[in-house]
Amino acid sequence: DHRDESSKRSLQMQLRWAVVACAALSIYFNHYARDCPGALQAQLSESPLFLTDSQYGQLNSWFFFPNIMSPIIAGVLSQWYGGARTFIGVCAIAAFGQILFGLGAQRAAFPLMVAGRLISGIAYEAVDIVPTGVIAPLVTDCWDAVSGCANGFLRMGSVTNFILTPWIYNHAGLIPALWVASIFGALALPLSICMKIVCDRIEKQKKEKPAAEKDTFEQQTTVSLSDFSSGYWVYVLCAIFVYGSIVPFWFFASKFIQQKWGYSLQAADGLTLLPEGIITLVAPTMGTWVVDKSWPIRKRMWWCGGGCALTSVVYFLFAWTYITPVVLTFLVGFGYSLSNFFLWSCLGKVSPPKQFGLSACFIGCAANLLPGILPFWLASLPPQQIMVWLGVIAAMSAAFGFLAGVARHQVVPLELASKEELQGREDPNKQPV
Repeated sequence: DHRDESSKRSLQMQLRWAVVACAALSIYFNHYARDCPGALQAQLSESPLFLTDSQYGQLNSWFFFPNIMSPIIAGVLSQWYGGARTFIGVCAIAAFGQILFGLGAQRAAFPLMVAGRLISGIAYEAVDIVPTGVIAPLVTDCWDAVSGCANGFLRMGSVTNFILTPWIYNHAGLIPALWVASIFGALALPLSICMKIVCDRIEKQKKEKPAAEKDTFEQQTTVSLSDFSSGYWVYVLCAIFVYGSIVPFWFFASKFIQQKWGYSLQAADGLTLLPEGIITLVAPTMGTWVVDKSWPIRKRMWWCGGGCALTSVVYFLFAWTYITPVVLTFLVGFGYSLSNFFLWSCLGKVSPPKQFGLSACFIGCAANLLPGILPFWLASLPPQQIMVWLGVIAAMSAAFGFLAGVARHQVVPLELASKEELQGREDPNKQPV
């Protein structure tokens, strides 16, 4: 009996890590495909595509804009039909769009390329977010480490793209480089099917458990906004401004660095990629560290706010000083790594246990709200003013991060709150926001 129990536990561990691996590879390929046009901006204007600057902008705009609302739809569907089923659906949409994009490039048909980017863009954020609702209940004992590694793995997809895509272009040409990205993006579909098979196996094991041993964290099939506390929405506001302060930086920083410091295009592009590279190192390290420390949500959100505050200060330094941009972009990356990691590490604590999938998709929508709107306005401003406004937005994210930390016991469901947070408090929910 002891051997059988040990064997079952070993199989259960293997199955849950198989789910994590499928999700990690999916988001890795998703971000590789997302950033492919950015790695070939200059080359897309050459033969055989001859895209104008306006057409290049459309490839990006139509990709990101649908994500202002599509994650919420995916969240509702994941509540109704389950995260694993919904994940297959969004990956199928993404794969279809990626193949259309590849065919459009092959035929030099720009409308088909735009259609492919639009369709794959509809599912882009959902591919990143929907698996969170599947994974989190399986790794409640090590969510911090898993979320940190997932963030690092996700960013590694972008970094790999900017390394591998130019290499493929130099050795095989433009169209093969675009096709590789399209195929990589489509690989999320078979990975999602593998995840569903493993999830079904896990569910079968749960049904075989005695009632006393079954997990208490089960996904609800209805959508109820009343389950979300007021503190949760403070957390969402923090997420809106965190991503609103960093994503536009990637769009505008390269040109600003070239103009102010006289850097070449290649050098400026390399510097704007630095924040993505830093997070691949910082997020997994912080994840394992926070697991060991068992940090309460107050401390996590204050660190998130501190990272945002650092980013805000650096943006003002970008605008008003001539400190070398190597140092400044490194500090932007470090501040963003802190705010990004601690924001996502709190998700399991701020979300209602039975609405986790919907909660994760709200954050996915928040992450795309300002990035989908601000660039249209910022593009009309002088580069220095862009950096100033990004500093203001980062300061607002810091304020909401600190406020979410103060509101921690309004935000944290008792089922998921750490023992350290609840010690000495008879009723934590009486604390004011």
